[in-house]
Amino acid sequence: MKVAAATGASSLLANSTVTAADDSERSESADKTLAESPPMGWNSWNTFYCDIDEELIKDAADAMVESGMMEAGYEYVCIDDCWMAPERDANGKLQPDPETFPNGISALTDYVHDKGLKFGIYESAGTTTCQGLPGSLGYEETDAQTFADWGVDLLKYDNCGDHYGLSAVERYTRMHNALEAVDRDIVLSICEWGDNDPWMWAPEVGGDLWRTTGDIKPLWSAQEDLWGNGIIDIIDQNEPLAEYAGPGRWNDPDMLVVGVDLPEYPNLTEAEDRTHFGMWAMMAAPLMAGNDIRNMSDGTRDILTNDEVIAIDQDPAGNQATRIQHIRGEDGLPRSVWAKTLANGDRAVGLLNRSDRRTTVTTSAQAVGLEAASCYVARDLWNGTDWQTAGLISASVPSHGLALYRVSSGSPDGTNPFATVSLGETEATVAPGESITRSLTFTNYSPMTIDSVHVTCDAPDGWESEPTSTTFTDITAGPAISGASGPQNDAETDWMVRPPRDAPPEDYELGVTAEYANGVSIAESFTVTVENNAGDDSDAD
Repeated sequence: MKVAAATGASSLLANSTVTAADDSERSESADKTLAESPPMGWNSWNTFYCDIDEELIKDAADAMVESGMMEAGYEYVCIDDCWMAPERDANGKLQPDPETFPNGISALTDYVHDKGLKFGIYESAGTTTCQGLPGSLGYEETDAQTFADWGVDLLKYDNCGDHYGLSAVERYTRMHNALEAVDRDIVLSICEWGDNDPWMWAPEVGGDLWRTTGDIKPLWSAQEDLWGNGIIDIIDQNEPLAEYAGPGRWNDPDMLVVGVDLPEYPNLTEAEDRTHFGMWAMMAAPLMAGNDIRNMSDGTRDILTNDEVIAIDQDPAGNQATRIQHIRGEDGLPRSVWAKTLANGDRAVGLLNRSDRRTTVTTSAQAVGLEAASCYVARDLWNGTDWQTAGLISASVPSHGLALYRVSSGSPDGTNPFATVSLGETEATVAPGESITRSLTFTNYSPMTIDSVHVTCDAPDGWESEPTSTTFTDITAGPAISGASGPQNDAETDWMVRPPRDAPPEDYELGVTAEYANGVSIAESFTVTVENNAGDDSDAD
């Protein structure tokens, strides 16, 4: 059956009236914008692969409304590969699998549209899809009209099957021209994995977004025994392409795997999920959720519906963030700083910890492109807190984590003085009953004096914990210097912790909290590993 479909495509290619657009056609289509902002929605592939049916798609549409995702801006419900029957009908038209989609695609789009949502579908610019079902090569006009008749709003157009020697530009131009000829606006999502540099030509052939990378998986980085790209691999691949993104033309680093749970993969930590979502927003990427939105955790929902992070993605300027720093600190840990210019002149700033340990990442308002000012406001987009700073922006960032701020110059009224509390090394090893001492630093980044700083250490039951120098019950940290890029006014003390002699060997999470400025509270955590044989390898007293 698949061979017959391929033969049919070959014969159609010889007689097809669909041709590559000339320069005037390309210019006209480039002016027509169907995706003024990066598309947002849900796609079935990253969790369900081919295990899809019409009830799943209806349930996903229901969940998108009930979970608050639609209110947050998600609008496309997309079915990926495996929706179709293995053969076209007698008229050469695509037909849905009669067992999994018995009521047809048109009825399904009606259901989705009745929810106030839009519908996306999948096909391939070759003779077959990636799962061996009928592709659109040679059937572009027929399929485009079928999609229009069904009420489709977005076409994800893949790159599998035989291409009969045609270039990617020729094949994707064919489908664009066919979509232009029907009486319906259908967003064209080009999915050729970045193999042919689509950012160089996709806008001219009517692509609204285009994949820049291979397939994503719920991994931090690629692993030899697991197939697919991790999120940090994709961030690095997409980073050089910022100049090609803008309203109506979007670099697509693939769909989201936030909250995706696959048994064969380690999946992402909560910090990695935040980094993934935050960096896709910084990169002005399409936000196509790929998790089971019918059964997602509150944490996953909170990430996916964070309206302030989504606003960074959907900002009307359409800028993709650039990496302005990529460094290793004195501790040897890799970190990077990202900046994105927003339509109102603010900067979105991402402090990314690429390492396997918590570390501090710092930049300045001037480094991210803001003009010199006496004070800036940095809004933490994960918790909605506003901070006033004299210029430096800093955070203790967990392993594989991302601190994300919206920074502006202006009045600090109603904001908290920006400060951090840090412990230097955030990991230590100790034997039961032995002590370790950590140097604790409170740093004032604000333009005002901070006094009455009170610091406490939260240790497990049975542990000893006490400062060994300044008590930190009534200390002062002077104001930072406006626009400074070096060290700010610090207050320091040493802190001792000691596990009991019968502490079981394992990792223990301890926390340090600093309270100041009439109730402002900031915290830092560190890990102490208790090992019976710590011996000379620890820094025990």
